[in-house]
Amino acid sequence: MIQEVFRVAMIVIIAVGAKYVLDFIYWMNRKIIEGTTGSVIARSAKALTLNRLVMSFLKYAVFLVALGLILREFGVSLTAYLAGASIIGFAVAFGFQGLVQDLLSGLFVILESQFVVGDMVEVGGQVGRVEEIGLRATKLRNYLGELFILPNRSLQQVGVYPLGCVVATVEVPLDTARAGDILRLLHEGAMQLRARYPMAVITDPDVAEAEAGPGHPLARVHLSVWPGQNWVIEKAYVPRIVQCFSKEGISIGEGQVVVHYGGKG
Repeated sequence: MIQEVFRVAMIVIIAVGAKYVLDFIYWMNRKIIEGTTGSVIARSAKALTLNRLVMSFLKYAVFLVALGLILREFGVSLTAYLAGASIIGFAVAFGFQGLVQDLLSGLFVILESQFVVGDMVEVGGQVGRVEEIGLRATKLRNYLGELFILPNRSLQQVGVYPLGCVVATVEVPLDTARAGDILRLLHEGAMQLRARYPMAVITDPDVAEAEAGPGHPLARVHLSVWPGQNWVIEKAYVPRIVQCFSKEGISIGEGQVVVHYGGKG
């Protein structure tokens, strides 16, 4: 009876001890991150991603050690446990090849800096900002706020947007006699577009004069758009500004409005 009570007490101590070890690891991790706030390490998305990976590894390591100690209380030797874990590991690796592919793919993504937390990427038709790169899956959040969890083995072809967006450049011919009005209408229309579609249009517009060549002045608008949401430019912005031009007696049709896109690497 006493032996059974002692065994239960040891199991409880091991479980509680494992919890405190994990709490201590997380506490130390927070202190390290807080202590490097503002440093190159703290600002490095790759460092943050590796930090999460290391924390995941430590969590599983503490769990496996605690499990081995608990099994020892039931008469299972640590040597047999480790040998069994090795055999099971090979069996799992063989039976769960997809899981192994996830782990290896995740490691290569991180070590090769293919992309990091915070990057805007396109994977399998899904466009979003990377929120987390884990041991098994990568999490993306799209412009509607939806969270997509993608197995790392699906990260075969990834498009990365270095600027974090697609830059839409809208050009219209600039009548020097009405230059002020044209620039004003372009800016007002762009600000209204941003207010109406704040998730699709990421930043405030940049409106300026330019030249396509000698004697060919242009008004040029730069808009940062969430990748895949170019429709807000072509279906909402361009028709709107042409309508505003018409109301103020400025003769610029949709055929005279040119749109360029850039920003994907």
